[in-house]
Amino acid sequence: MKHSKIICFICCLALTSCAIGPGGRRGGSIHGHVRAGGSGAALILGAGVLIGTIITSLPKRHVAVKDDLYLSDGVFYKPTPSGYVAVAAPIGTWVATIPKQHDVVHINNYEYFRSHSTWYRYDFNKEQYQVVSNPFDN
Repeated sequence: MKHSKIICFICCLALTSCAIGPGGRRGGSIHGHVRAGGSGAALILGAGVLIGTIITSLPKRHVAVKDDLYLSDGVFYKPTPSGYVAVAAPIGTWVATIPKQHDVVHINNYEYFRSHSTWYRYDFNKEQYQVVSNPFDN
């Protein structure tokens, strides 16, 4: 079991590094230098970005969610002195759209949307999605 986790982690790192081209550009959407930071278990977010990854400038297609929180292709970023760090989606955050690549999961008569490691519920009154905790953890 331990070896399979290590192999999986190495494969994820290899796939992530393959997607980063010259100059730190990843598929033309992330500009500037990209580096993985932090320690602990790797959690891959949308677009194959690891939590703790720091970029020097936000991707071209991003939206401000709050004063200090930005969203691009399912990845949330917070500003730091070094640039912008990829963070886990803050529970309770409201967003207008979710990534096109997502799963719909029905649990106890509720509809959840999952994109990578982030779970959402749609609110018809607000016409927005809210980041929620993993319904299987409850």
